[in-house]
Amino acid sequence: MKKRSSIIFSILVAFIAMILLSCSSVTNNLVEIDNIIYHECDGYYVADGPLKKNEDLYDAIIPEKINGKYVKEISDNAFDDCHYLVNVSIPSGVITIGEWAFAGCWRLNNITIPPGVTTIGHSAFGWTNLEEIIIPSSVENADSGLFSGCNKLEKIIVDENNRKYDSRNNCNAIIKTETNTMISACKNTIIPNTIKSIVQNAFGWTNLKEIKIPSSIENLDANLFIGCDELEKIIVDENNKKYDSRNNCNAIVETETNILVSGCINTIIPNTVTSIGNYAFGYSDLEKIIIPANITSIGKYAFYGCDELEDVYYLGTLEQWNSFNLEEGNDNLISATCYIYSETQQTDITGLYWHYVDGVPTKW
Repeated sequence: MKKRSSIIFSILVAFIAMILLSCSSVTNNLVEIDNIIYHECDGYYVADGPLKKNEDLYDAIIPEKINGKYVKEISDNAFDDCHYLVNVSIPSGVITIGEWAFAGCWRLNNITIPPGVTTIGHSAFGWTNLEEIIIPSSVENADSGLFSGCNKLEKIIVDENNRKYDSRNNCNAIIKTETNTMISACKNTIIPNTIKSIVQNAFGWTNLKEIKIPSSIENLDANLFIGCDELEKIIVDENNKKYDSRNNCNAIVETETNILVSGCINTIIPNTVTSIGNYAFGYSDLEKIIIPANITSIGKYAFYGCDELEDVYYLGTLEQWNSFNLEEGNDNLISATCYIYSETQQTDITGLYWHYVDGVPTKW
């Protein structure tokens, strides 16, 4: 009993600390309604989520007012990892939905963002069961990766009266209108030919199977397809001046620098590529890969999370393999078995070797 009281006290202290950091005018008015905690801040209330997140919270009905004052915010991480949460009702007075607010609510398959919401934080709806979402005209600030891990999400619509964002051409994505930047996408996204940039995690952990990069794209962040373990086909429009997918390699290569920016499980790294970029294959289901001898560096976390990677077939010498620049976060590459290319069977014991048999990598 004493231990339990200590735990509850610690949680309450954490809530109070959060209030002190986030509010300019603080009261001690903490309220619990239907197992959801709220605190008063600057004359309104903020929803902080349940005291115990994983205890049979199926419905979260947030009231419009508490003690005559509007509920205007849902705090960062408020309902994250509420695995039993199925239904959420957000009142019209809410203007901010915080970062990771509903992330990890695996059973949450429907939510309505009310008109009046102006801000939606990073990964607010990540790893939920949503199939469709509508972004109202009031939203002015939407962070990237809102729907990371939403494998069932098929439809993203931005209200046509929104002045900051759009989903032009029924593209099933959120685009920052002024800069033509795609910030959040899903497995059914088609990138319009007016898009210039795509931010990191835009497609993160979705069931994307195929993607075409149009000629208009000028900038692609790292982590673009992180966790897209079903991605099989990547095509860059041949008229793109910044990137290419030479030799049907199923990857995105920065043309001028010959850096492989993003790959997938079917990527064949061209011999003209000299570097593999940061996070290029992050969290993919690669089981084997052929690395050309021209590769001189592999960027940070390029193979991070590639837990299925077992065999690395290297086209250079053992000396080259031991000398090129391998940056941090590539433990999966290091722990895989590396085979050095040799047209003849080797008898020395300094390494393991491979060759091609009818175009297939084969171990000696």
